[in-house]
Amino acid sequence: MPYGLLGPAYPVPARLGALPVRQGDFHSAGDVLWAAWIGYAAFAGCGPALLAAARWY
Repeated sequence: MPYGLLGPAYPVPARLGALPVRQGDFHSAGDVLWAAWIGYAAFAGCGPALLAAARWY
């Protein structure tokens, strides 16, 4: 299973209010979710880059 499929397992239920969000160093729960989605999007870009590198190496 691709690792990227597990990424939304926390932000989606947290955004829907089904999971609690600890704020930690962030000012609000919205900031935590915003950072989570940015990190997920950045990590999701690694998959196609690795596929391309493996394909044309």
